Amino acid sequence: LLITLTITEGDVGLSSGKFLLFRLEVDEDGWPPVGVESLPVKEQGEGLFQILVPPLFIKNLSVNDVVAAETDSEGYVTSWAHTSKSKRTTIWVLQGTADNLGPLIDDMLSDGGNVERFNQIKLLSFDVPESVSTEKLDMWLRTIEAAGAIIAEPSFRHLAR
Repeated sequence: LLITLTITEGDVGLSSGKFLLFRLEVDEDGWPPVGVESLPVKEQGEGLFQILVPPLFIKNLSVNDVVAAETDSEGYVTSWAHTSKSKRTTIWVLQGTADNLGPLIDDMLSDGGNVERFNQIKLLSFDVPESVSTEKLDMWLRTIEAAGAIIAEPSFRHLAR
């Protein structure tokens, strides 16, 4: 199953139409629920790509990271490595029954972040810009946890909390 991310929130300047396709290893419990993640990117040179949205399933990637990627004949990434890391943080939120996150999402977007959604499983991926203070990020995370959602920090780039 292929996820093609649709940007509906935040402004990431998608204009290149270029995507990197990442094969995902699905475990015996069926996680992740898809076998491929497609990430919009901006080409930065031969084999170099800037990540434009927060990933839903790929760890250690954040918006504005630049990666060197090799692909196979079908276009799937076979290997990748950072050439530069941004100072942006990626936070994954499995909402569960926490349906009251709208005001928090609006607040994050107003601070220049982006949000990707996989609605079928109520998964959100937040892009948190470096301009957001650690204190504000902590407040957001406490609010999300208090609402009953599960949080993961696959690419935490803010100062230690």
